[in-house]
Amino acid sequence: MSLGKKAKNLVLGLTALGAMTMAAPAAAQTADSVKNDPGAVLPESLLGGTTVTLRVYGMSCPFCAYGLEKRLTALDAVDSVVVRISDGLVQIREVEGQVLSDEILKETVTDAGFSLREIVRDETT
Repeated sequence: MSLGKKAKNLVLGLTALGAMTMAAPAAAQTADSVKNDPGAVLPESLLGGTTVTLRVYGMSCPFCAYGLEKRLTALDAVDSVVVRISDGLVQIREVEGQVLSDEILKETVTDAGFSLREIVRDETT
């Protein structure tokens, strides 16, 4: 098989793979199904409890999101993290009885290579 034909097959395969990954319906996602998916969109109603929403500038790919998610989940006061690349939002559910300080959040986001634009705290049921 010639190099040109191999390249064409590779492009066709990657195109098909991209189409398959983008076709997954967001409505079928649950907290468990998106826990390790940094590009997933989690409905706010699934988070419950005390949440902190961060507006982060600079995330452009799933690898970026995963790096930030990994750093945030390493914090003791973090119960779960959902990163939405499309709008630069990071939703964090705090461990009951613990509070994440703004300083820790800013340091963690900055150390991951991003800019923290806003922190919004919300008590949901």
